[in-house]
Amino acid sequence: MDVLIEPKKLNGRVQAIQSKSHAHRAMICAALAGRRNVVQLVRPSEDLLATEQAVGIFEGAGTADCRESGTTLRLLVPPAAALGIEATFTGEGRLPRRPMEPLLGILEQHGARFSSDTLPFTLSGALKSGRYAVPGDISSQYVSGLLLALPLLAGDSELVLTTALESAGYVDMTIECQRQFGIEIGQTACGWRIPGNQAYSAPGSFKVEGDWSNAAFWLVATALGSRVDVPGLSDTSLQRDRLIRAIIERGEKDIDVRDIPDLVPVLAVLAAGNEGKTVIRNGGRLRLKESDRIASVSAMIKNLGGTIDSLGDDIAITGHGRLAGGSVDSAGDHRIAMAAAIAATICTAPVRINGAQAVSKSYPDFFAHYAQLGGDVHVL
Repeated sequence: MDVLIEPKKLNGRVQAIQSKSHAHRAMICAALAGRRNVVQLVRPSEDLLATEQAVGIFEGAGTADCRESGTTLRLLVPPAAALGIEATFTGEGRLPRRPMEPLLGILEQHGARFSSDTLPFTLSGALKSGRYAVPGDISSQYVSGLLLALPLLAGDSELVLTTALESAGYVDMTIECQRQFGIEIGQTACGWRIPGNQAYSAPGSFKVEGDWSNAAFWLVATALGSRVDVPGLSDTSLQRDRLIRAIIERGEKDIDVRDIPDLVPVLAVLAAGNEGKTVIRNGGRLRLKESDRIASVSAMIKNLGGTIDSLGDDIAITGHGRLAGGSVDSAGDHRIAMAAAIAATICTAPVRINGAQAVSKSYPDFFAHYAQLGGDVHVL
């Protein structure tokens, strides 16, 4: 699906959608507790539908189709291995090319077996308790997956970080979610100590938080002259992407995105819509997202008439307060498609977004909400 968006400011109110990151973790904890229905999804995205189906492996389903969801894959494999489940994991799009090492290697060191080191693969064997060493600077999802798994083992385990942890907020969210499902995790100087023989137990009810990652698009639109109110966000949330509000309020020009990589596409639009130079630093892991986001963000801003340079793991944008408009290829990346739509609010000519259906990965109603806010969206 391609869309054409006319330059226009937005105005109105959009209820924050459910946090994808929070929902993934809650759904897995609930499935491990045998109470999947305690987590109620509202208009779930493609990624959440993937997890909703894939947790069926805990109930005897032989295949977990992770679709394009890296979170589903990385959070599910370790607990499945801990339970000694034999299952086949599949995926599509860029997911089979996204890295799973060293996670699979760590699991194999402790008793799991994999038919291949890339998707599709079949898991067999069962994990044993012990000392698990994992780098923290590749994917926090490796750490979260292991934290979900290790309480299920017969003995106590230790999870040790061999490098500094990036995207630490997502790990904090995992531990807090586990706590709500009756699991105890103890922090150490370089990781966590996890008592074994624990069982997940579901609370009477569970509410998924509002999503700061997707609300960021509306908040940036407002910072650039639109007026969009987004109720349903928690200022005390463990979601690191809530930093978008502080970044906007402080007018930051030097932004370290090590812990907030999902904000980069819309931060680039924010920078282009402001005056002066903004540097987005430490974005190396962006190359491993749904697209190579350093390349796709650079292409988006350039195609819309902006000034952007990539410098290794950094991106520098010189903003002029507006963009010209033009054509943007989403590269199959939901956050590029949404960022381009927000960019249209500061353009002098229309913006065409090719592959706009990518938004269904995290925000199926994005363009419907955009239109409700007065945006002029034409499906081509």
